[in-house]
Amino acid sequence: MTVAFELDGQSFTALNGGPLFKFNEAVSIQVNCATQEEVDYYWDKLSAGGDLTAQVCGWLKDRYGLSWQIVPCLVDELFKDEKTAGAQRAMEAMLGMKSSTSPPFAEHTAERIKRIGSLFFHQRCSAQLQTHMTDDEATKIANEWIDAWNSHDLDRILSHYSDDVELTSPLVSRVLGDGQGTVTGKPALRAYFLRALETFPDLRFDFWGAYPGHESLVVHYESVRKLRAAELMKIDGSGRVSEVIAHYASPTAVA
Repeated sequence: MTVAFELDGQSFTALNGGPLFKFNEAVSIQVNCATQEEVDYYWDKLSAGGDLTAQVCGWLKDRYGLSWQIVPCLVDELFKDEKTAGAQRAMEAMLGMKSSTSPPFAEHTAERIKRIGSLFFHQRCSAQLQTHMTDDEATKIANEWIDAWNSHDLDRILSHYSDDVELTSPLVSRVLGDGQGTVTGKPALRAYFLRALETFPDLRFDFWGAYPGHESLVVHYESVRKLRAAELMKIDGSGRVSEVIAHYASPTAVA
C-alpha cells in the first residue's frame, strides 16, 4: 500500500490510492535550479511523456500526472519586492504565456517556459522582460560590456554575445586584413576579438553613454587610439547581443 523513497536527500512516503484518486495540482514537487542547464535538464526529463497542456509558468506534469515546479533560484530574488518595476515585468512576462492570443498552447508552451528560464539566469534578464528597456537598464548592460573589454578576459567578453552573432565594423577589415567587414558566429568572433586584443595590448574603453531602443541599444564610448565609437546592438530573447553594427569617428571629427 505504501512505498518509501528519497529524492535529493528528501524522504517521501507514497500511498497507493487506487485509480479513483488521481494526482492534481493540489500537490506538486518544486525543483530549485541554480543554472539554466539544470532548468533544461529537469524540464526535459520530467516533462517527457507528460501532458503538454499542463505546462505553464514553470509547472509541468510528468507521465504519471504528478505536478512539478521547475524554478530558477533567482526567481525568489526577482519577486522579493512585488512593487518594483522589474518584478511586475517578470510577472507580466510569465502570465503572458497563457494569453488567448498566444500560438497553439500545446505546441509552444514548453519552449516559451524554457525561454523565460533563460531570461532569469542571464545577468541582464530584467532588461529583456520588456521590449523597450529603460535608460538605467541600457546603462547597466553597456557598463558590463565595457568592464568585460577592459578586463581583457576573452570568455567574459564573448559571454555577452549569442552563438549566431553577426558583427559589422570598419575595424574588421583592418584587424583581419580582409575586405569583408563582417564576422558571423561566435567562433569567428572569438578569432577577431583575440586578434584585436593582441593588436591593441593596452586596449581600454571609456564609457560615454547608452541609449535604449526596441530590443536594442546603442553604446557610445571612446575606443582604441581615442576613436569615438557607437555600436548598435540588437538583443535576442536570451538577453545576449545577436547583431552589432559599429561606427567610428576620428578624434578630430566634428560630433
